[in-house]
Amino acid sequence: MSIFNHSINESITVSTKSALREAIDRRYATIIVEGELAAKVRKAYALNTVGKVAISVLSATLVGATVVSPVTGGLSYLSLLPVSAATGVSVPVLVAVVFVGLSLILAICKNYDLIELGYGKLKLRLKKS
Repeated sequence: MSIFNHSINESITVSTKSALREAIDRRYATIIVEGELAAKVRKAYALNTVGKVAISVLSATLVGATVVSPVTGGLSYLSLLPVSAATGVSVPVLVAVVFVGLSLILAICKNYDLIELGYGKLKLRLKKS
């Protein structure tokens, strides 16, 4: 099935990163995100307010920390602390970005509006072109 076969009115509910990635790739008009993933996406969506330079710095740091993480036992992610201060992005947001994934969060920020639905649930609505 082609990833572009969905009508603009379709909706899907997801609770895993892989299901969220697929829903975004298929450009569902409405994506309901539930559970822990919803909380992490809500926090990470704050990246929508930072500039391109901050995103570049964050991206480079995340790549470096991820590459050496197996060797350092995850301690390389401590390098995010100075990045938090330099970019103005809070540590909880950075943790959420690490959990969800930077490319996925950037795709959400670019293509979807976030609508709060209450604790443990949020709605992503495809932006009008």
